[in-house]
Amino acid sequence: MALVLSISGEDKTSILKARTLNIKRRAEGRSECSFSLAIPYASYNPPIGAEVVVSSDGQVIFGGVVKERRIQRLNSKGTLYCLIRIFCQGYNHIPKRRTIQYNPDNITAGAAVRHMLETVLYQEGIQEGVIEDGIVLHNYNAYCRSVRDILDDLAEACGFKWYIDEQKLLYFLREDEIRNAPHSILENGSFTDFGEVEVEDSLEGYRNKQFVKSGDIVAVVENSDEIASRIAIEGGTGVYGDVLENTTVQTTEDAENLANDLLNRYGQHVPAALSFSTFTPGFDVGQRLEVNLPSLGASGSYLIEEMGISDVGNGVLKYSIDAVKKNFDKTSKRKANWIDFFQRLVKGGSQGEGAREGVQTYVNKEALSISGTQVEGMKITASTSRSAHLHVGFTLTGSATADNTLLTAVLECGGKTQRTYKQALKAGYNTVSATTVITAVQAGTVTVRLLLACEGGTFNIEASCHDGYIRAVGLADTSTRLPEAFITLKLTRENVPAATLSYSIQSDLPLGKAHGEQMGFALEVGTQVSILLG
Repeated sequence: MALVLSISGEDKTSILKARTLNIKRRAEGRSECSFSLAIPYASYNPPIGAEVVVSSDGQVIFGGVVKERRIQRLNSKGTLYCLIRIFCQGYNHIPKRRTIQYNPDNITAGAAVRHMLETVLYQEGIQEGVIEDGIVLHNYNAYCRSVRDILDDLAEACGFKWYIDEQKLLYFLREDEIRNAPHSILENGSFTDFGEVEVEDSLEGYRNKQFVKSGDIVAVVENSDEIASRIAIEGGTGVYGDVLENTTVQTTEDAENLANDLLNRYGQHVPAALSFSTFTPGFDVGQRLEVNLPSLGASGSYLIEEMGISDVGNGVLKYSIDAVKKNFDKTSKRKANWIDFFQRLVKGGSQGEGAREGVQTYVNKEALSISGTQVEGMKITASTSRSAHLHVGFTLTGSATADNTLLTAVLECGGKTQRTYKQALKAGYNTVSATTVITAVQAGTVTVRLLLACEGGTFNIEASCHDGYIRAVGLADTSTRLPEAFITLKLTRENVPAATLSYSIQSDLPLGKAHGEQMGFALEVGTQVSILLG
């Protein structure tokens, strides 16, 4: 295997530290890469934003830019050198940092994409791949928005996908050409280089009846075979309904097309996933993988949605494959995940998720001491003109006087208790965060309060060390709701060089391996990690 690392057009393979390269290739261009460089002290420092290209045997397996670097000065037997940890994003991030002032009217979504490519993205070295027309836009408001938000919105409204590949080509289209994986995963097949096999079946995201609403337009489609299958198993009506509100859609035909696209993506069977590892190259995201593992209950055609590539030493790469079952006659699009949900939540302006109304935030201006008497830690009032989901979050940073100080946080909405959190704190510094969704809150003015109390000790919070937010989101796609999570982080250093980082998560949904990887903690060798799942 010939592995080549290029930074800003220069070959840096010779200073790539062995066993540190990790690449996540994800469907539709959402790739990431990390690695370490070992160099003589202060002899080289790759700049933030530098272009990074990694190739294996002449094939590009990652292209993107440096988004973060960490430099550590080390001393070995009197010789100073640096270890530089590099974290990279794929080219898909480029539209996020470019904005446009544009109001397309009576043109196709594809024509709007070409306009953004010609006026903004060409300047970043991005060229046209395949751009299809999609729906017709009427007085679409793209004024002073990021290009990525607009691409996300238009792709969702058209039932399309968009991405920028490793050659910096922009694609905006309904379906890609399907490529077959080089090998099938069979129980008694000739290809045997696969291990760590895991099969998962879940109802998360499943629907067999899809509604798409845009103003007075409502489109409804259903999969009668799937409904009958659910009746046979569960009884009742067998209906799993889902509603998407998308104000970009302006005709009944476009709404029906979008509803069919969502049903094809999520309503052909109960979602099933397969993961495995191999040392055989040739697998890649976007490929169709044939599977027949009857002892594990897995069979059929699967779409490879993610592939991890890691250097395990001696020039050997290990490939970790994650695939989901697909009816390729209907669609080859990937399934939305929590990364997509958080991106939509953070950007706060996607018309494709339903109308959003003002984001309200809170930061405490005075110190707060929490003990046995309940005190008000946050109070935010929001007004909405329609029924909405409320996305609520808060963060507390302070010092507990004793181990096992029990913090109780009661979240109220409209005077009624919505959530009660309990967390045992450690003596010393603690940071506590929670995020949740309060669903289907009626239109009008609503007040959200956070009431706090402690047992067995006191939790002291300094001024400006407690904040929160509330964001109202129009009734929209609830299939990818934010999971309720309560997270505690504690970082301590004693008389040892290693740090101990502990966090606990309580969720009403299962947190699998992939969710843990998405938490984004990058820890150096020697760091001890403790994870408790509630």
